[in-house]
Amino acid sequence: MAHRMDELKQKLLGLINKQPPKIPSMGFNDANYHFSQVPTLSINSKTTPEVDRPADQDILEGIEAAYFSMRDDFDICRFELEKLPEVLDCDQIQRDFKKLKQQHQVVSKKVLQLILEHQNGCNAEYEKMVEILEQLKIALDLCRNSRKELNIAGKQFTYSLGILANYRKRKLAQNLLNNLMMIKNLHSFDKRCQQLLHEEDYAGAIVELKQCQKIASKYRHFNCVAALTYKLQETLENTDAQLDRVLSQTCYHFDSERYQKLQLAYQLLGKSQVSMIDHLHVHYITAIYNSSLNVVHSYVHSLDVLESTENTGKNPYKVLCQSISQDVFIPCLVHLCQVLFKIVLSYHQLVKWHHRSDNDATESENLNVENKMSIQKLDDNLIKIWDDVQRKVSSLLLNADLAHYKFDQFVQVLRVVHRLIQVGEEFCQSKSEDLQESIRKQSVNYFKNYHAQRMDELKIFLENEMWEICPVKPTFDILQLQV
Repeated sequence: MAHRMDELKQKLLGLINKQPPKIPSMGFNDANYHFSQVPTLSINSKTTPEVDRPADQDILEGIEAAYFSMRDDFDICRFELEKLPEVLDCDQIQRDFKKLKQQHQVVSKKVLQLILEHQNGCNAEYEKMVEILEQLKIALDLCRNSRKELNIAGKQFTYSLGILANYRKRKLAQNLLNNLMMIKNLHSFDKRCQQLLHEEDYAGAIVELKQCQKIASKYRHFNCVAALTYKLQETLENTDAQLDRVLSQTCYHFDSERYQKLQLAYQLLGKSQVSMIDHLHVHYITAIYNSSLNVVHSYVHSLDVLESTENTGKNPYKVLCQSISQDVFIPCLVHLCQVLFKIVLSYHQLVKWHHRSDNDATESENLNVENKMSIQKLDDNLIKIWDDVQRKVSSLLLNADLAHYKFDQFVQVLRVVHRLIQVGEEFCQSKSEDLQESIRKQSVNYFKNYHAQRMDELKIFLENEMWEICPVKPTFDILQLQV
């Protein structure tokens, strides 16, 4: 091995020190030229004078980047020739030649140094390769012997091995069939889940989903099942979102059976009843806002107003209330009160259902405590819900001009608002201060205008009618006059 490495080193050194071919005279004699400043250098010389020679590292750094090019079509000779000027300067050529010669010596020295530094590592790697080759020979012999012995065993136990092989194939086929049936059931889950959700069996859909997730995690080594795992997780998130949409529908119509199904579904998802109540409160506030906005929006027919509510940063509900014309104000008010009354009625039925379930509760202590916390939250939110309702109605009242309504029309407005105040008393024992203040302001404005109109009529009547003394009884009172 050492002998081979020495031969390789000698060949490399011979290749490095190999002298390049002599350059032809190109038709002129060097004797015709006189080099006074730079000593004449032989192209085939292996050394250069050491006078003012830079350091090796400086010489290496001074090598042009073109000499390190990896392109196959790069010609170094042409590269040097292209740098020559049109008028040749022999002194400059000698200096460039000296520089290139120095660079060649330094590079050769550096290459030899690197070869010597890595010689030991090369020897070690070669020894490892020899060792691996020996181990491969041993493994090859072992494989040949094993195949030979297996061939003998196969000939001696052909019938028994055939039975075992057939039994193994049968078990593999059975396992494959079971896996295929399981994968088929997993892929048909989406249809079953949608059917259960359509039938409002939310708990059954969640149970089915969790079972499929458990089975999918067991068969995750199959690529199709691994991809199905993400789909199951997405289906679970979509189911949660669908449950939330169904829960939001409770704000408009409370269905005790559906609500109980939703509670069971949220319990299977690991969510507490208190968090469900918090979601419901948000849905009720959103329902009040959206319903009020939609009702008032349906009575606004001006396109400019509709566009301004979308483009400006003002409160869109207030802008819409200011745009309600007098001829549609009363229908709009009645419609708004009806819609808000349905939401309030739904919340009232929700609170009533929780109180009744608390009285009939036979569950564990933890569930009873959770139910009591839910009831406490529902009772606390009664005032908040009603305040939001009366703010919406008050905003519509305060932004309306009722001064020119007929007396019967104004009485109708009073009747609607009074009935809504009664609902607030029955709902949460609220005095509805906002509603009372709003209708008080409108009443003051209306009767000021009504009094001014009647006084004008009385003035016209007094100025244009003839008056005569009318005998009356001593017991006469002005209240006895007909209106």
